[in-house]
Amino acid sequence: MIPWLGNGLMIAALLFAAFAIITFFRKQPPGTIDLTLALILEVAVLAQVVVAIVLMVGGDRPVEFGTFIGYLVASVLILPLAMLWGLSERSKWSSLVLFVAFFVVIVIVLRMQQTWLGPGV
Repeated sequence: MIPWLGNGLMIAALLFAAFAIITFFRKQPPGTIDLTLALILEVAVLAQVVVAIVLMVGGDRPVEFGTFIGYLVASVLILPLAMLWGLSERSKWSSLVLFVAFFVVIVIVLRMQQTWLGPGV
């Protein structure tokens, strides 16, 4: 995997999480900006998935292949599910769900980097 891409995703997710928690504390449902940020992050996650697939097809393999594939699939699903929740339930709690989803992306990307490089990281 490309470390700067993963690190960039984690930084963006952290910034977007800060915006979502502010929306939650203002007792507002996720607005257009929150959902747009989630969409932007999802596109970046999809770019990381494409990079990972290209690297694996090229012969580079993660140390923990099965675990990596699980995280790869989860990374693609978490944000769309949170966005659907945010669109279907228009309450402040949807903002909290989006906040949690951003943090889950951080953890998933971190674990993907760790499973790619092995236990020494």
